[in-house]
Amino acid sequence: MAPFSTGYVKGWRRSLTALVVADGIRSLDLYSELTENFKKSMSVIYGTVAHFSTLRDVVHCNRGISMAAAATRKAPNAFMFCRQLDVLRKAGDDQEWGSAAAIMKAFRIGKHESGAIANLQKHMAREVSEGLKDAVRIRGMKQFVLHETISREIFNSAFTSGTGVLEQWAVQLTNTEPNELALLLIERMKADWDRSSVRKPWGVKETTHLHSMCGAFIHFRSMFEAKVSSEEYAKHSQSLHSNFLQGFLDADLEHGLLTTVPPGDVTNIGFLRTIVQDSEKRIALELEEKEQELAERIANATLDSLKLKIDVDLAALRKAAPSPENDAIQAALDCKRGQSWVKTWMEERFQLILQPDGNMSQVLGQFAKFSAEVCKGGDQAHTLILVDATVYPANAQYFNQALQSMATVLHFGGHCIAHCQLPVMQSNTTSKALLNHRRSMEDMFVNNNLDVTVPVTLHFQKPADTSNNDKRRLSQLCLAVSSDSEKLMWSVPPVISQIPLVKVQDMRGFDDGSKPGPTARAEQKGVLAHEKILAAYLNGVTWPRNSKVLIFDMVPNRQAEFGRAALDRALATNQVPKVHYMGIMRPDMKSVVGELEQQIYKWWDESDESGPKQRPRTEQERPALTILRWAGSVPKLPDQVLGSFPVGSPQHNEILKLEQELKAVWPSQPQPERDSPAAPVRASALPDLTGARVLDVTREISAAHISAVGFDVQRLAFCQGKSGKPSILISKELDIYLGNLENTEIVCPAGELFGFFTGAFESKIVKGAVAAALGCLGEREVNSIPWRLESDTTLVSHNKKLMMVCQYVCQLAREDGLGEVQLEDHDMKPKMRAPEAT
Repeated sequence: MAPFSTGYVKGWRRSLTALVVADGIRSLDLYSELTENFKKSMSVIYGTVAHFSTLRDVVHCNRGISMAAAATRKAPNAFMFCRQLDVLRKAGDDQEWGSAAAIMKAFRIGKHESGAIANLQKHMAREVSEGLKDAVRIRGMKQFVLHETISREIFNSAFTSGTGVLEQWAVQLTNTEPNELALLLIERMKADWDRSSVRKPWGVKETTHLHSMCGAFIHFRSMFEAKVSSEEYAKHSQSLHSNFLQGFLDADLEHGLLTTVPPGDVTNIGFLRTIVQDSEKRIALELEEKEQELAERIANATLDSLKLKIDVDLAALRKAAPSPENDAIQAALDCKRGQSWVKTWMEERFQLILQPDGNMSQVLGQFAKFSAEVCKGGDQAHTLILVDATVYPANAQYFNQALQSMATVLHFGGHCIAHCQLPVMQSNTTSKALLNHRRSMEDMFVNNNLDVTVPVTLHFQKPADTSNNDKRRLSQLCLAVSSDSEKLMWSVPPVISQIPLVKVQDMRGFDDGSKPGPTARAEQKGVLAHEKILAAYLNGVTWPRNSKVLIFDMVPNRQAEFGRAALDRALATNQVPKVHYMGIMRPDMKSVVGELEQQIYKWWDESDESGPKQRPRTEQERPALTILRWAGSVPKLPDQVLGSFPVGSPQHNEILKLEQELKAVWPSQPQPERDSPAAPVRASALPDLTGARVLDVTREISAAHISAVGFDVQRLAFCQGKSGKPSILISKELDIYLGNLENTEIVCPAGELFGFFTGAFESKIVKGAVAAALGCLGEREVNSIPWRLESDTTLVSHNKKLMMVCQYVCQLAREDGLGEVQLEDHDMKPKMRAPEAT
């Protein structure tokens, strides 16, 4: 038979296999079906049987045969010998093989191998020996671990690597049940060996050191588990184990063993330190939140109790409250004095030039006059010109005149500079138009011999809680234009960063019924943003104590945000340099001018120059109070009530609101402190409606109902109703119909029906026989919609709120300090024509 063929005598397994195949062929009578080549391979099988006196001699003989086997076989090792000893035990050999010397003498093998066999047999937990066996079976004994390493008892129960400098850690570094340390050592040995590019068998020194690392890891991991919650431990245990197997924690573990004494400190392990500290902070925060929640409940209960008692006292005070009419005359005088102060202050510091026809021809003369007043006494003021072309002005002629005027001022010298914000891309423009607008501006600058070599870039920040629909751009290119940048007395910042953008819902000029469009979103950045831009220019220069800066806002945006920012700085005290402002307002910015004047008046109203807001009153009848206390003739909250809650807490703010309500119900006689947040208003009178015929706007009106089915009129205009508002139809005959086109009933309270924001007003003096006879504007009544105020109880709509004219006048006095109001009748230019005669 050919060598290495199926029946070649190599051992009993192959011989047995050949015999089984041969017997199957004979039993199934398959000999005739065999191929000729297979028949030729059949032959008599010969075997050699040895006779031994003991089974131990058989094992030893087989071991010798294996060692003398072909070179392709692996050399026998301790695990193979353990298998042979298991065979001896199964065959009835009851000798205990726990002594390395006995094994070495009986089987004539080396001391390291015999020691390894003894440890595997008797001194090592079964799961540990099985773990070593699996590791060696896959990786090979010769390549993975030395017999000496196993023989030195490192994997034995009760072995400790806590010797020498680590003696104090002996308990923590000892193999104990349930053999976690020994099993982790085997796992780490496999991981390091598999990961290594140069693989060497594990020796005694390396294995002992790794044993101490495993013991330290188990110890510090148990401390970590005790420090954190079960959820936190489960979250990090897997990554912690993985980091250890990759050796990332060895340096920290060794440092912990060498520099501390048991039980050590888990914070010595960098990876664990971060997690433990975060967990401790989190636990502390959770505890603090629970304490705050409990304190909040107690505070709310206390507040509810106090509010009930204070409400009872307020009700009693309202019945006996002093009349505000006593201060009406003095308040009106104060308001007129305030308006006079505002006018004088604006002439000196903050001029607003309203150009009704959009003509810039008079601007330079007005600026020269204002500049001369600012520089009175020989002082020279630096000039900062502002041109906001973020949205390119529709009136090109007006804009070109503004740029021409700007060029004239810039040629005054190096103390003059212009901050020009170039147009930005938005959905209401095109790239071509944007490029043309920028080029036209640059061409205008170059043609006027201006220096445009100093760019300025604005970097914006959207609010933290902005929505994903906010697509506003976060940068804008600007130019710092001058006559000669080399002679410029200004320090121009190349980049102005972290400029906060206003929230879209907080943009001026819009409400729930009128949302800002793409143009407004691009143009309006907020007062804080413009304050930061101004500060970047003003803070770049070291100013002498009495320095002045004249801000010339030639092309403001629709809400004059640079003007509002300049006003805040001008009203601030002890600001260097002293800011003077002149703004050119377009015709559509008349309301902005009023808002700026109102802001100045309110500043005066809160200043020391305005005088007390209320005058002393005579003694009033004082009702009995339960929780409030009388301080002279003034009811006040007791100090213990005011101090019941921390300052700034919601409960404290509620108490402050009640205190404000108390001051409104029963104003105090003394002059309030200037920093008091509850200072009463200067004018608090209400309209006197005694004997007046006031229209009841809450009455229910039952108009004639017309079914929508078959309703057919010639339409002149139609507006679809939504958000609970009726649909409106104007017929050719100028009849107005209100309709409900929904399936549900709607209730229409009194309010604004039509708006005239697009109309143009024309002032007209009504006189003559026609006016006297008709009481109207004569023939203009045919095709106009007049606005005629018959009395101060006529209803008007202001900011979408319905009120009488007298109520609006009182509001102006209270909020704007207007002590004298003049009303003018206006009539609309024709917006609808009567049907032509047929």
